[in-house]
Amino acid sequence: VAMIHFCFRKKFFSASRGELESNQLFWDFVFYALFGVVITSSVSIAGVLQVFSYLIVPSVLANLWFTKVSHKLMFGWMVGFVVSAFGMSWSYLSDLPSGAAIVVCFTILPVLVVLFSSIFLPLKSTVAQKSR
Repeated sequence: VAMIHFCFRKKFFSASRGELESNQLFWDFVFYALFGVVITSSVSIAGVLQVFSYLIVPSVLANLWFTKVSHKLMFGWMVGFVVSAFGMSWSYLSDLPSGAAIVVCFTILPVLVVLFSSIFLPLKSTVAQKSR
């Protein structure tokens, strides 16, 4: 799946922006079919809450601060890695189930961002200006 996405990434990005004049429905179908395969196999392995925490929280936070896709992607990977490491460490030290600890960490992070939004959210305009 990763290889298909890498090979056809330009087509997928163009289709998501509506820039394709022909085969738009085909590329949308291919993307969502592959997305469905990945999600269903991941849910059976990790569970629905953990999969959707990894799917939603990093992208929401990345969209708060970044405009370029590459910056959003790198930030999302970084958030996923850091939150996973923190959740696994907390799970180990507190003898908690790892999936539940990771989901709680992914839930706490956006709540903290909202609570401290006066500190964190003005950064988007500064970061957006620097990335241009």
